[in-house]
Amino acid sequence: MEELACLLGRERLLLERLLFKLVELRSLLTAGEARFLPWAAGEVDHATARLREAELHRALMVNKLAADAGMDDSALSLEMLARTTPEPYAGIFADQRRAFRALTTELRACVANCSAIAGDGASFVTEVLNRVVVEADAALSRATPTAQTLPPLVVVKF
Repeated sequence: MEELACLLGRERLLLERLLFKLVELRSLLTAGEARFLPWAAGEVDHATARLREAELHRALMVNKLAADAGMDDSALSLEMLARTTPEPYAGIFADQRRAFRALTTELRACVANCSAIAGDGASFVTEVLNRVVVEADAALSRATPTAQTLPPLVVVKF
């Protein structure tokens, strides 16, 4: 459980970093600093790739935990872990669940705002933002899959 709690903490930091990169991108869009937009879009892509890597590690860990417990990995969620694990992990998992939900909401809002500002003028920025939106939406609506069927962005079911 400690390893999973640490990995979730790392993933949370990566989500916060992605949000930071999106806020930077929004600031550049608002300021009309088009010359820096490719760099900012590249940083958003890089932050998203790092998040995917962390989620792959977590998905593999969740698969192993579920197999060790003799349960289907789709039944293992942060909500279930927060209800069934002993302290301090129950509190840690509950806190991570709240943080992931809040960060996902912030990410969606920031992406929508960036998209509205970018319009059609910065197509490469719009492409990056569309990938983030598709991945965030998919992450919210799916349970953790098996390691063999990982989608682009995997999040434990909230």
